[in-house]
Amino acid sequence: MEPQTDEPRTDPASAPMSAERMQVRFGEMTPQVVRFLGRLARVPIGTWSQIAQSVPADQHRVPLADAPPIDEEEEEIGELAAARARLRAIVDGMPGPLERAEQRVRVVSRVAQGMVDEAVLARMHRVALTAVLALAAQPYLSESDFTLLYSPFAPLIPLEELNSAA
Repeated sequence: MEPQTDEPRTDPASAPMSAERMQVRFGEMTPQVVRFLGRLARVPIGTWSQIAQSVPADQHRVPLADAPPIDEEEEEIGELAAARARLRAIVDGMPGPLERAEQRVRVVSRVAQGMVDEAVLARMHRVALTAVLALAAQPYLSESDFTLLYSPFAPLIPLEELNSAA
């Protein structure tokens, strides 16, 4: 057994990784996604549930041209629904990262089971999965779509922290 040292632990997201391995995990944004999931696991359940409940549910499944927004709030919901649709289209071409993200978010959100209502838990899972997938697909999303999709977590888990090696 090796003796323990006082050296700081290295950030697993900063460990060298081949391009092939990154593609299998979460694409070129793998380090940021891994850091986000690590930070998400340390977010208090109450805070995460408040974030999840503040994000409108995706109620607009019709093409936006067929259902024009009525007011500013409706317009925001419509923009979010459109951004989610574009994210889904991108992620459909990334089956490995999608499946891995769903599994990892499910594991992280499982800690809240029994502490929050099932409907809240489902929203917590969805908003976290949206953020993870937006991170993984960031190179393919417009800046405005990415900002909109990641915005619930931006104040709590700033991008600057995810983009810098710890």
